[in-house]
This record gives sequence, structure tokens and C-alpha cells, in this order.
Amino acid sequence: MKRAAIVIALCACSKHDTSGDQSAIVKPQVFADISMSVPDGWTSSYDKDTDAWHVVSVDARTTVQLERADERFVASPDAYMHHLEPRWPGKLVTIEQREHVAGGFVITLGVFAGANDPHAQHATYVVRKLGKVWYRCFADGTEDEPLRNQVIALCRSVRDR
Repeated sequence: MKRAAIVIALCACSKHDTSGDQSAIVKPQVFADISMSVPDGWTSSYDKDTDAWHVVSVDARTTVQLERADERFVASPDAYMHHLEPRWPGKLVTIEQREHVAGGFVITLGVFAGANDPHAQHATYVVRKLGKVWYRCFADGTEDEPLRNQVIALCRSVRDR
């Protein structure tokens, strides 16, 4: 009698309902067909293995990366900053600028060697939702404002085709 009960339980557990909502399924290369406004002279390349874009400035000193963002940390600029802090061990990381934008936010982080360091390194992140996927578009070394503005404009221009 016990064997019959176990067989029935296994049969009941093995049925799959495929008629339900499949909206949470995201194709593996969601960024392959996006469009974005790349500044004149900058070059862009897509890596299908990582589903990420790399955009390089004219002088090759700045690389902007566009990739999936970890959805566990996109609730706020502060949550995202705390998620990123381990990238800079032993450094003081602060949000120097923040802006809420449709579907996400923009932050510029200041990374200081310590509390008395007057010269921060900067990293700029745009975190937004594109369809069902969160993305982060970012660049390190965004010390000057014109460059930071170019990075933000590029990252905010990302659209589905």
C-alpha cells in the first residue's frame, strides 16, 4: 500500500502546467537589439557571450559598459551604492550626485582613499529597467563634468528597437 501512495505522489508532482503566464521568462541576449545614441567618434561593440555592450571614447580613456543589473539591489541609489562598495575595499564611497529618472536612477559615486582625501575618483552609474530586465550602464573615471554628462546621456538613451 505504501508503494502505491508514493507512485501516485510522484505522478502528481511531475505534471507541469505550461498554460500559465510566461512573462517572467527573459531571453538570454536581451541587449543584442537595443539602440543607443553613441557620441561622435566613440566606438561600440556587443559581446554576445556576456550580453553586454562596451562603448569606448575617442581618446580610449573611458569605457562605458552596459550589462544586466542585479535586481536585488536596484531599489534605491543608496542600496545600489552599498552593493558596489566592495569593488573598492578600504575606500570611502559616497554618492556625490543622484537623480531619479523614468524607470530608475543616475548616481555619481565619489571614491576616496580615506576621510581626509580631497580628491575623489568618480564612477557614474545609470540603473534603469528596460522591458523586464534591469540594466546598469556605467563608467569609472568620470572626473570631469562634460565626460560625465556624455556618459549619462549615452546610458539614458538606451531603448528597445
